Amino acid sequence: MESGLKKAKVAQLIDQLRTLNNQDYLDVLCQTSVERPYAVIRKAFNYHQEHRKKGRGPGAGSVEECTPLTRPLRVSRPAWEVDLIYRGDLVPANGILYIDVEKVSLLSSHLNVAGTVAVVDSRRELVLWAIIRHENVCQFFPKLTGLSKDKIAMGIIPNQARCMLRKVLKGNTVVGAAVEQDLKSLDYDFLENRTKVVDLQDFFKNEKGPFKLLDLATHFFPNKQNFQCAKHSAISDARMTMKIAKKMFFLMKDGVMRYSEGIIRTKKPKFLDVGDKCTCSVTKKKYKEKPAEHRDWRDFEDYIHDTDPYDY
Repeated sequence: MESGLKKAKVAQLIDQLRTLNNQDYLDVLCQTSVERPYAVIRKAFNYHQEHRKKGRGPGAGSVEECTPLTRPLRVSRPAWEVDLIYRGDLVPANGILYIDVEKVSLLSSHLNVAGTVAVVDSRRELVLWAIIRHENVCQFFPKLTGLSKDKIAMGIIPNQARCMLRKVLKGNTVVGAAVEQDLKSLDYDFLENRTKVVDLQDFFKNEKGPFKLLDLATHFFPNKQNFQCAKHSAISDARMTMKIAKKMFFLMKDGVMRYSEGIIRTKKPKFLDVGDKCTCSVTKKKYKEKPAEHRDWRDFEDYIHDTDPYDY
């Protein structure tokens, strides 16, 4: 008897749900699903997917039919532990993506090149992540980038990184802070690849110059101002770039061409500990001959006397 009443009640609820429009149904689904265990939600999802494949509507059969489809959660490795993540299924067509790069410095030339790169979409989903291997690095800036010799050694080569970046950015718009410098560090030609660039620092600046990403995060998201930390990856910066870019696009819709109101510029520290020092060989400072009144012993080392100065 009790089982019959329960089935009748469930059938009544199903009939009521079927009368709802899509928006009302979505509201009911979202507000009730958060109270249910993940295993239950996953079972419903599997049921829906299975019956779509069979060409039947989601109302056919019973939920118990999908029980064998449930699988234990797969534990994924964090991005920091892998050299490459590429989600081709998330690459948009004529869409907007957000990028950040952490750089290392090369030996002798001190050229800053990309050590890691992260690209995310408008939903904060990671589209591309790569650790890029370089030879002859003189400085890794570990307290800023989290990078080290061993970490860089596990990366992909620069040509592979450019190939993946081309797959992701070609024909799309990429947003970043000092984005052209980031792309230059990757040796990526955005003009040749029809990639439009939008720089946050062209919009958020005042008479003293552009604001850093940290300044913007502190202004717009005070509770997220610690998003940058030691051993952080470019992923957190790329996701923060996306959030700030949405603020920028909102201001642009209101006709704002440049914005700096209320943004506080952080002071540069007198000494910034980056975690390592340049390992290039030290070059001797060239000696310049001093004026006569300030001459020292090096001004006389090549002087030849006609006579012995000590022969009195």
